[in-house]
Amino acid sequence: MRLAYKVLIGLGITFVVLFGVPAGVALAKGKSEALRGLIQTLKYILKAHKATVGAMIDAYKQFLGSL
Repeated sequence: MRLAYKVLIGLGITFVVLFGVPAGVALAKGKSEALRGLIQTLKYILKAHKATVGAMIDAYKQFLGSL
């Protein structure tokens, strides 16, 4: 359960960085419609910037591992 909270917090921080505070707050609160929209947006970003997002994901994996 603790890992799930770490992942949710990490995703919230990621979305705050990528999309601004409202997106991160919506994700943290678990609003399903907002979450679906954010996931769709992230899919487009992944397609457009695979290397950059891959580097960010690796950085967050290291960050989550250090918590």
